[in-house]
Amino acid sequence: MYPNSDFHHLHVHTEFSVLDGLAKVSKLVNYAKKLGFRSLAITDHGSMQGAVKFYNACTKKDEEHGLPPIKPIIGTEAYLCDDVTIKSGGMKGLRHIILLAKNYTGYQNLMKISTKSYLEGFYYKPRIDFKMLEEHSEGIICSTACIDGYIPHLILNDRMDEASENTAMMKDIFGEDFYLEIMYHGMDMEAKVIKNMITLSKKHDVKMIATNDVHYGKKEHAEAQEVLMAIEMRKSMKDPSRYHLPTKTFYLRTAEEMAEIFCPEMGYVLTNTNEIFDKIDLKIKPDADNVPMLLPTIDMPDGINDEHVYLSELANVGLAEYGKQNDTVHAQHRYESFSHDKS
Repeated sequence: MYPNSDFHHLHVHTEFSVLDGLAKVSKLVNYAKKLGFRSLAITDHGSMQGAVKFYNACTKKDEEHGLPPIKPIIGTEAYLCDDVTIKSGGMKGLRHIILLAKNYTGYQNLMKISTKSYLEGFYYKPRIDFKMLEEHSEGIICSTACIDGYIPHLILNDRMDEASENTAMMKDIFGEDFYLEIMYHGMDMEAKVIKNMITLSKKHDVKMIATNDVHYGKKEHAEAQEVLMAIEMRKSMKDPSRYHLPTKTFYLRTAEEMAEIFCPEMGYVLTNTNEIFDKIDLKIKPDADNVPMLLPTIDMPDGINDEHVYLSELANVGLAEYGKQNDTVHAQHRYESFSHDKS
């Protein structure tokens, strides 16, 4: 038997991967605790919106059900491109990458990267590039993500020289905190990636880790995940053209299930997740049972001492530039500006 305590899930989507992750944070964390995992990661697509909620759920001791705290691993599956200043070609050239906060400095850098991805890099998706990674790599553990990752994509397109060059570059950026990530959900493409990842690992002396691309908690939730993705694609479940996950294995697999895939020949890819677990020492706010929402202080202009009034005035400036001016738009503006009075 391979105990759950000896494996760590490092690629996990929650409800904050909107219309792509089915799992509710609290339920997923409690399920991981019940299974005996010592940690759980959150790596939502292009977002860290669930980080604080996830952190609190992991670090909370559930007295009622006798569930102990587990180590929260805070991260994101970012959208990586070559250069965020280039906005053309639609989704082409947009790849995935996993970034995990090793410590509080890494957590701060993740927040900076995430913010920049929206303010500077947004084009179809909140994007980052290699320059951002270089500028904010301190305290971050990086892995290569799924078959939509940058290096896996090069492998699948038989561009091994470029895959090798990118592996060397990422190792230069992250050092021993860079890992080649492999997963297997029964797809031939994943098998091709695994084979070539082994080659890259040996050539560049970069360790490999195994993950499961978790989108829902339990195996029996696969159909509900299909419905969620159909909603995202605005497709009927009867539509054969709708995108769906190729197998029903995108759940929180047990360590034993992971071992059935990779052991005994590649058991080290499971063991290496313990190395990442040991590296991570993150406290978002020490000595606090619940981490509060941290919001910036707004400097308001003279004559205004209510932030809601100031927000309403800023919205009016934006409305002046908005194309459609009608009663519905203005009614929505009034409602959103002053809804705090109704709470």
